[in-house]
Amino acid sequence: MFWEPPGYSFPSDYKAAVAKYFSGVAADSGKHTNVYSVSRQYGDSAGAAGYSVTFSGAYTDTTDLPSSDCSDPATSLCLSDPTLTGELSSFIAGHGLPRGLANQYFLFTPPGVGSCYNDGSGPQCAFDVWCAYHSWLSSGSGTTLYAIHPFAAGDQSCDTGQSPNHSSADPTLNLVSHEHNEIITDPVGDGWYDDVGNENGDKCAWTWGALFGAVDAAYNQLIAGTPYLLQQEWSNNDGGCVTSYGTNLTPVALFQRVGTAVAKTPVHFTAGSSHDPDGTIASYSWRFGDGTTGKGVTPAHTYAARGTYQVQLKVTDDEGGTATRTLGIVVQPRPSHRRPAHKKKHRRKHRRKKHHRPSAASSLYG
Repeated sequence: MFWEPPGYSFPSDYKAAVAKYFSGVAADSGKHTNVYSVSRQYGDSAGAAGYSVTFSGAYTDTTDLPSSDCSDPATSLCLSDPTLTGELSSFIAGHGLPRGLANQYFLFTPPGVGSCYNDGSGPQCAFDVWCAYHSWLSSGSGTTLYAIHPFAAGDQSCDTGQSPNHSSADPTLNLVSHEHNEIITDPVGDGWYDDVGNENGDKCAWTWGALFGAVDAAYNQLIAGTPYLLQQEWSNNDGGCVTSYGTNLTPVALFQRVGTAVAKTPVHFTAGSSHDPDGTIASYSWRFGDGTTGKGVTPAHTYAARGTYQVQLKVTDDEGGTATRTLGIVVQPRPSHRRPAHKKKHRRKHRRKKHHRPSAASSLYG
């Protein structure tokens, strides 16, 4: 949810970049190629957490901002956690949105708006103590899990200094990943954390692992094909900070012939049943058994002659894993059609009856 009242605005690219990020995280659900896969090793009595994210959409709240009710040294306007969560709760109720542990809300405030919360020892404020935070709100209609995200670009404490997408949202997305994974592993404060209270994101804050890309545009992972610089997450199984967790599962290659197989006539195939258990099939390569090749999910091939051919399909998933399947097909000869013999036309002979003209010697009268 973007709180963007009159007089305040996000940069033109900000909201679209945030929505694209959440869409990508959802699209890559089940994969082990990004930091969200690390959280799958944590669980509770119901079992391990699953990397299964659905992005339900982005909303803009244009309600006027109230007056400051806290003091953030980095911003001119400061809103306390009760004020932010009160607005979030009202928006959820007003739009009929769901609550409960299966739903998480991310509240983004525009440039110039800070926030503070009180942890019992005094106010803890944005950019001074923290860059973003997550918590939960209990109400009669169910628990609301949420994270608060001030605008981070340009802040010396919270900006990564890298922009792989050349977007004003890039620094914020690193913080979104941090809070999102902590919501997954410690939603209401009784989940996973270490002996000093650090959650899995805290233990690896500002660690990146291997970097790729150009200067000032570094990234360490691709999510749905888009580069991001996201901090690593703590892995109990690895005993350290990692960018991803798990191994690629082998794709499954399946295909069948569609219709008949006749020489000198296109023979159709489909590999639509092929699948990748932890991702997607990126390419389909064919060998038709007569020295020719093809690509695609539903190719067609014409055989020059009858015979038995070994057709091979090779599928490659989005992480480079491959699988092959070979089937023999029998190509029948093309039916020959004899030209029907021409029937001999018999002309009926018509005999002309000769009419003899009476001779002069004859007489009709005798």
